[in-house]
Amino acid sequence: MASLFRAYGVDAEQVYIVLGVDGEGYGHAFLKEDWYYDGEWRRIGPQAPAQFPSWHLRFGRYKSHSAFELDKYEIVVSFNDLYYDYDESFPGDEN
Repeated sequence: MASLFRAYGVDAEQVYIVLGVDGEGYGHAFLKEDWYYDGEWRRIGPQAPAQFPSWHLRFGRYKSHSAFELDKYEIVVSFNDLYYDYDESFPGDEN
């Protein structure tokens, strides 16, 4: 998915594949991007829906159930086609 964002023209600083670990030691990989909401980082899992429900426009921005599920993971590694980072300085990480 990150490759598709990059091919579309999204800057490398705006889309990363991240590896996270939850409090029980389980890991998960997902995408983190700040292009779609223009600077607001968003986590996207591979199981995320392709489209948001139409009612999300009435109630403001929509955060899918899978995004809430991804909030439990602390990011330990991030990378894309240009950058690799394994320290705790991931840009935009609020966890």
